[in-house]
Amino acid sequence: MKKRIGPSLAQLLFPESAGSGAKRFAELGLAEDAERVCRLKFSEGNEHTDICLQIHTDYVRLVSLLDSDPYTYTLKDPAAVKRACYTLFGCKEDAVPAKPSGAGLLLSRVRFAELEAAAHKHTLLYLAEQLRAETGDLVSSAHLANALKYQTCRGELHFYGYGENGWEPSRASYIENGNGGWLLRISGNPAEDWMIAIPAEKPHVCAALYAWTAFHTPVLTAE
Repeated sequence: MKKRIGPSLAQLLFPESAGSGAKRFAELGLAEDAERVCRLKFSEGNEHTDICLQIHTDYVRLVSLLDSDPYTYTLKDPAAVKRACYTLFGCKEDAVPAKPSGAGLLLSRVRFAELEAAAHKHTLLYLAEQLRAETGDLVSSAHLANALKYQTCRGELHFYGYGENGWEPSRASYIENGNGGWLLRISGNPAEDWMIAIPAEKPHVCAALYAWTAFHTPVLTAE
């Protein structure tokens, strides 16, 4: 394999490992020669998932990163890959999501992260007002504030595709409560302060993840 430039995939996937990422990468049997990679974390109730999807030319490798639930699958059948993308979010393949209601929102990712970190301290009204100040949309900001404060599930998706300048990152998140969910496209460039929030349900995320594994399409579009 031609030597790849820039930070290693091990460093990108395990930034929390502080120098031991390469060892963990090797122990899990992960490979630097993948075309694209996604680390996916998902929590809902007592269910927790932390997996790595590695996309190769003719197969997809799915590796659990949880010591409490280790497993590895090599998937070659597109139907099996699709089934995995839906199962990871607790969805059935034939799930038909409702048409998204409400507008997409453009706002500062830094400000959103600040509000999310302190959401437990603030009232719903305060969060809605702060988001409206960012977006200019009163109604959609109120819905996003509700999901932000009263989350019942959350997903984090970190994507990496290898390009001319090494591994190129992108990121998306998903938050949900009983009133609906939001898919969040977050800039992967530390120098850029933006994110897009679009009303969505888990099946939307599953379908977008499967499309990414198959076709390298964007994980979030403003449809």
